[in-house]
Amino acid sequence: MFMVIPSWALHAKTMYVRDWIVINIRSSPGDASPTVGYANTEDTLELLEETGGWSKVRTGDGSEGWVGSRFLTERPPKGIYIKQLEAKIKALQDENARLRGAGPAEKPGGIEPSVAGTGGPAAAVDAGVGYAELQARYDRLLKENRECTRDKGVLVEENSRLKTSERLFFTFIGGVFIVLGVLIGLFIQMVSGRPKKQGYRF
Repeated sequence: MFMVIPSWALHAKTMYVRDWIVINIRSSPGDASPTVGYANTEDTLELLEETGGWSKVRTGDGSEGWVGSRFLTERPPKGIYIKQLEAKIKALQDENARLRGAGPAEKPGGIEPSVAGTGGPAAAVDAGVGYAELQARYDRLLKENRECTRDKGVLVEENSRLKTSERLFFTFIGGVFIVLGVLIGLFIQMVSGRPKKQGYRF
C-alpha cells in the first residue's frame, strides 16, 4: 500500500538531481511509463508530490512529471558549490581592485568628505587612516607573495641542480664500472692466452 503525500504538505521543496546522472521524467509513476522529458545534474526541481518511491516534480520551464525519488537530493551538487565559490572569488577580486583604486579622499557613492561642519575633519581623518591600513595590509600581502614566489624559484633551481649532480654522479659510477669491466676482461683474456707449462715426463 502506497502512502501519498499531498502537494500542499510538501511546501514546494526544492530538490536537485544527484551528481553525474541524467534521469527520465515520466508521465506517471513507474519505469514503464512514457518519458516526457529529461533532467540533468545541477537541475533544480520543485517537489510537488511523493508516492511509492516516486516524486512528482516541476522543472524550471514549468513542465511536470514523475522521477525516481532515489535520484533526488536536498543537497546542492558539487558543481553548484564550485560556481558559488567562483562567484565569491570574483566578488573579492573586484572588491580588491576597487580598494586599490580608491584614494583616501574617496567615499562610497562618490561623496567627497566634508571639511566643515560637525564631524567633517574627523571623518576625513578616519577615512584616510582606514585606507592607509588597507593599503599597508595589501602591500604586506603583496610582499609576502613575492617572497614566496622568489623562494619557490630558489627551491626549483636547487632541486634542478641536485638532480643534475645526481645524474652526473650515477654517470661517473657507471663509467667506472665500464672501465673495470674492460680491465677485468683484458686480464682474463691475457691469463687465458698464456701457454701452459709442460709437466715432467717419466
